[in-house]
Amino acid sequence: MGTLSIINAAVFDGVSDGLADGPVHVADGRIVSVGGPPQPADRVIDARGGTVLPGLIDAHCHAYGISLDMMATESQPLSYAALAAAPRLGRALGRGFTTVRDPAGGDAGLARAIAENLIPSPRYLWTGAALSQTGATATRAVATARPARAMRTAVRLSTEPTRCAGRSGSGSAAARTRSRS
Repeated sequence: MGTLSIINAAVFDGVSDGLADGPVHVADGRIVSVGGPPQPADRVIDARGGTVLPGLIDAHCHAYGISLDMMATESQPLSYAALAAAPRLGRALGRGFTTVRDPAGGDAGLARAIAENLIPSPRYLWTGAALSQTGATATRAVATARPARAMRTAVRLSTEPTRCAGRSGSGSAAARTRSRS
């Protein structure tokens, strides 16, 4: 990566009450010093009195959020979603976001393309598939795709450990109630 010095800059560090005087020296993508005399570097940027601040983090960014219509988004091929995500991530980087966290979005291919610098992007933290309670946003597509009876069975099976804890016998509390009536 090399070295970078940003000179003639005020520095916002997120801790101090005021701005500190630069320069900022970066080596291999990490800030190694702020202030003091300028250091030799592979690249020098003159901030011309501007302000340098730490990279922003977007903790809830959906790279594949190409539409507010979830069914339309889910019906797109992943290749299209990834190509649509590339400029979105590039714009986030241009706005100062150096890290984005994508809860329940993206995929391993997009994360790999970013890691291999195939597209300009902030650091990309991909969380994998969504986990949510039944009936929430992450289960809408599943709920509409299954017959109601199959969905009820899946819900009952997913609650098996809680209905068996500390009890002998079989069946859920609701099933025991129904059998008494």
